[in-house]
Amino acid sequence: MSDCRGFPHSLLHQDKEAQEAKTNRLKIGIDTVIVLDNSSSHKSHQVRAKEKEWLEMGLYLFFLPTYSPELNLIEGEWHQLKAMQRGLGEAARSWGSPP
Repeated sequence: MSDCRGFPHSLLHQDKEAQEAKTNRLKIGIDTVIVLDNSSSHKSHQVRAKEKEWLEMGLYLFFLPTYSPELNLIEGEWHQLKAMQRGLGEAARSWGSPP
Protein backbone atom coordinates (compact mmCIF):
# COMPACT_ATOMS: atom_id res chain seq x y z
CA MET A 1 0.00 0.00 0.00
CA SER A 2 1.16 3.52 -0.66
CA ASP A 3 1.07 6.37 1.81
CA CYS A 4 -0.46 9.79 1.13
CA ARG A 5 2.69 11.08 -0.62
CA GLY A 6 2.53 8.44 -3.33
CA PHE A 7 5.52 6.47 -2.09
CA PRO A 8 6.27 3.59 -2.56
CA HIS A 9 3.78 3.45 -5.45
CA SER A 10 5.72 6.04 -7.46
CA LEU A 11 8.99 4.20 -6.86
CA LEU A 12 7.45 0.91 -7.99
CA HIS A 13 6.08 2.64 -11.09
CA GLN A 14 9.48 4.12 -11.89
CA ASP A 15 11.11 0.71 -11.38
CA LYS A 16 8.67 -0.71 -13.94
CA GLU A 17 9.53 2.14 -16.32
CA ALA A 18 13.23 1.38 -15.80
CA GLN A 19 12.70 -2.25 -16.81
CA GLU A 20 10.87 -1.12 -19.95
CA ALA A 21 13.67 1.38 -20.66
CA LYS A 22 16.23 -1.40 -20.37
CA THR A 23 14.23 -3.52 -22.84
CA ASN A 24 13.95 -0.57 -25.27
CA ARG A 25 17.66 0.10 -25.02
CA LEU A 26 18.53 -3.54 -25.74
CA LYS A 27 15.97 -4.08 -28.52
CA ILE A 28 16.03 -0.82 -30.44
CA GLY A 29 18.89 1.20 -28.98
CA ILE A 30 16.91 4.10 -27.53
CA ASP A 31 16.85 5.55 -24.04
CA THR A 32 13.80 6.69 -22.07
CA VAL A 33 13.28 10.08 -20.42
CA ILE A 34 10.63 10.59 -17.74
CA VAL A 35 9.62 14.20 -17.08
CA LEU A 36 8.68 14.81 -13.45
CA ASP A 37 7.50 17.74 -11.40
CA ASN A 38 9.07 18.49 -8.04
CA SER A 39 6.70 16.40 -5.94
CA SER A 40 8.31 15.19 -2.72
CA SER A 41 7.76 11.59 -3.80
CA HIS A 42 9.72 12.25 -7.02
CA LYS A 43 12.61 13.82 -5.10
CA SER A 44 12.72 11.32 -2.23
CA HIS A 45 15.92 9.73 -0.97
CA GLN A 46 14.64 6.37 -2.24
CA VAL A 47 14.25 7.71 -5.77
CA ARG A 48 17.63 9.45 -5.68
CA ALA A 49 19.25 6.22 -4.44
CA LYS A 50 17.93 4.33 -7.49
CA GLU A 51 18.73 7.02 -10.05
CA LYS A 52 22.22 5.68 -10.90
CA GLU A 53 20.83 2.16 -11.38
CA TRP A 54 18.10 3.52 -13.64
CA LEU A 55 20.61 5.55 -15.68
CA GLU A 56 22.52 2.35 -16.39
CA MET A 57 19.25 0.83 -17.64
CA GLY A 58 18.63 3.75 -20.01
CA LEU A 59 16.08 5.61 -17.88
CA TYR A 60 16.71 9.32 -17.37
CA LEU A 61 14.76 11.51 -14.95
CA PHE A 62 14.21 15.12 -16.04
CA PHE A 63 12.78 17.47 -13.42
CA LEU A 64 10.72 20.48 -14.45
CA PRO A 65 11.80 23.83 -13.02
CA THR A 66 10.16 24.79 -9.74
CA TYR A 67 6.97 26.85 -10.03
CA SER A 68 6.41 26.17 -13.73
CA PRO A 69 2.84 24.85 -14.05
CA GLU A 70 2.77 26.02 -17.69
CA LEU A 71 5.28 23.25 -18.48
CA ASN A 72 3.26 20.59 -16.65
CA LEU A 73 0.27 19.92 -18.91
CA ILE A 74 -1.71 18.08 -16.23
CA GLU A 75 -1.90 21.30 -14.18
CA GLY A 76 -4.25 22.85 -16.76
CA GLU A 77 -6.41 19.74 -16.69
CA TRP A 78 -6.60 19.86 -12.88
CA HIS A 79 -7.57 23.53 -13.06
CA GLN A 80 -10.44 22.77 -15.47
CA LEU A 81 -11.61 19.79 -13.41
CA LYS A 82 -11.66 21.85 -10.21
CA ALA A 83 -13.57 24.66 -11.94
CA MET A 84 -16.13 22.16 -13.26
CA GLN A 85 -16.44 20.61 -9.80
CA ARG A 86 -17.07 24.04 -8.25
CA GLY A 87 -19.74 24.72 -10.88
CA LEU A 88 -21.46 21.41 -10.21
CA GLY A 89 -21.36 22.13 -6.50
CA GLU A 90 -23.25 25.39 -7.04
CA ALA A 91 -25.79 23.66 -9.30
CA ALA A 92 -26.35 20.89 -6.76
CA ARG A 93 -26.91 23.39 -3.94
CA SER A 94 -29.33 25.52 -5.97
CA TRP A 95 -31.24 22.46 -7.25
CA GLY A 96 -32.44 21.62 -3.74
CA SER A 97 -33.29 25.23 -2.83
CA PRO A 98 -36.78 26.64 -3.09
CA PRO A 99 -37.27 29.15 -5.95
